[in-house]
Amino acid sequence: MKIYALILAGGEGKRAGGDKLSKVIKEKPMLEWVIENTKKAKFTDIILISGKEVEFCNLMARKHNIIHVYNEEWHLGMGYTLKKGIENLPKDIDGFAIVLGDMPFIKPETMNLLIEEFFNYKDIVVPVFNGRKGHPPIFPLKYAEEMKKVCKDIGAREIIKKYQNRVRLVETNDVGILLDIDTLSELREIEV
Repeated sequence: MKIYALILAGGEGKRAGGDKLSKVIKEKPMLEWVIENTKKAKFTDIILISGKEVEFCNLMARKHNIIHVYNEEWHLGMGYTLKKGIENLPKDIDGFAIVLGDMPFIKPETMNLLIEEFFNYKDIVVPVFNGRKGHPPIFPLKYAEEMKKVCKDIGAREIIKKYQNRVRLVETNDVGILLDIDTLSELREIEV
């Protein structure tokens, strides 16, 4: 099966003082942790979708040999970054995962567990930690066109809600599926 990972890196990171993805966590930029963890998983390929931090994302994409796409509508919200990623997916794949650029702690083993579950189930797969849904969800390609129409900051939540009876929740022991870095204080807590 062919499953692509879409790494959404189009945000401004205002609450974290701007240019959040290039901020360093334990001697490495946040986004680089995300890329490295995603590369260790068994995805067919990775597309990095950038916005405000386009130059930094371009550098990271070249360094890690992944596809980079610039979303000129990044300022309109995460949904537009997702839409740009979906528009760049090959038509012959089976599914795609939505990986957020500000979630550096998701384990590659967790991503592989989701890939394996998707391989068996062949519909929407969402990780869960202690009863809470997290990232990255994996979707079959059949949802791509509908998802492109769901813009703004909604992202994929609307699709998961609409088709909740088709969603397979996968219990994990990975708190990283819930941890996104939004503010400067969250960054400082990690740096300590």
